[in-house]
Amino acid sequence: MQRFLILFGLAGSLLVTAAAAHDVKDPVCRMTVDSDTAKWKHRLGSRSFYFCSKDCLNKFAADPQKYEKLAAQLEKQDLHEYVVDFTPPENAVAGQPVTLDFTVRYKKSGEPVKEFERIHERLMHFIMTTGDMRWFEHQHPKQTGDGAFQLTWTFPRPGLYRLYADFTPADGDNQVVPLSLEVGGGEARSYPLKPDANLVKQVGDLRFSLRVQGAPFRMEKPLLLTYTVHDRRGRPVRDMQPFIGAMGHLLAISQNGKEVVHTHSLQAASRPAMGDQKEPFRVTPAMVTEKGPAFSFKLTVPTGGLYKTWAQFGRGGKVYTVPFTFHFADLWAKTPALAVKAVGVQRATVVIDGEYLPPRVSVRAGRPVELTFIRKEQVGCGDVLQFPTLGLKRTLKAGESAVIRFTPRKRGTITFTCGMKMYRGQVAVR
Repeated sequence: MQRFLILFGLAGSLLVTAAAAHDVKDPVCRMTVDSDTAKWKHRLGSRSFYFCSKDCLNKFAADPQKYEKLAAQLEKQDLHEYVVDFTPPENAVAGQPVTLDFTVRYKKSGEPVKEFERIHERLMHFIMTTGDMRWFEHQHPKQTGDGAFQLTWTFPRPGLYRLYADFTPADGDNQVVPLSLEVGGGEARSYPLKPDANLVKQVGDLRFSLRVQGAPFRMEKPLLLTYTVHDRRGRPVRDMQPFIGAMGHLLAISQNGKEVVHTHSLQAASRPAMGDQKEPFRVTPAMVTEKGPAFSFKLTVPTGGLYKTWAQFGRGGKVYTVPFTFHFADLWAKTPALAVKAVGVQRATVVIDGEYLPPRVSVRAGRPVELTFIRKEQVGCGDVLQFPTLGLKRTLKAGESAVIRFTPRKRGTITFTCGMKMYRGQVAVR
């Protein structure tokens, strides 16, 4: 299951899906689940729901009306917006404990959020890295009041730290909110980030070998990462244990810190009746063993560039964190834009059919633009069309069209996406 979360929200497809749609939202924790390999599912009338864990399935079964309503709101993106109040402490010094306090509030009213879903045994996951991502930590602040959380931590060296508060309000979508902290106490050092050529890492007493399927690496293209665990004598390890509710966690953060993906190990092998030509791999039983030696993750990143990843596993009361760095090609680098004639109103048509065709439209600044979107697909997340920076949003049924009108005032890029950010397109303003 995967969170595209700074993707700042979660990427996925429809909660209720046909067999061809793989990425679906768990209506309880609001994480994205691969329906092809999901172990836990629930049928409600004619609708199928998929879950990241047995705990989420049990919660849904105990109150299906509540979560069915949330599922419908997720599909329409009709949810609350949230902010996190955080004042960086002025006395943060490397090697000394510092207390971080922050409060989750509704953006519109400013009131604190009182209820949160417990996701993988915790109300909040808190990711911390140095600016160069050489250091990484995954912690869980304690709740101190309505919407309020606190964490006391000792940061290892001076410099800029990136912090990510990962939580799910009971009445909203999963959130990952970026924060930052400057830590003093000496000269800050930074180390260059480079892709890993060797895909074997020794962590403590265990060796982790990584196999990647789905190359070449490219943004918005799924990869399958399979970690195989051996001990120092080269024997397969078959007694791995869950770490905070999952056999494996995988975090991926872009070099600029703006994009975060949180995904968990797949639950089962691919069902023979399902498949997708866009995914050049199939998950076999040997790749998703219950306690080891192999654990697989499906990873899709939203932008090109360098990404640092950390896979986390548990064994014998210890947490093993396995880092790898990859470079992803930019989808737009080799995608020509459809140039629109800059005479009068600039018009173009975009078809929605598993993606946006064409994915890029080139227009001239200062002249009105009229884009007609036609939805041909029967299922998929193309039912919602949004231009986040323009504040525009439309809903389309299969066979319907929507017209988007605006006048760009300056050069740049205007992004449009589906409701779950799985389909992405651009208007290049020249």
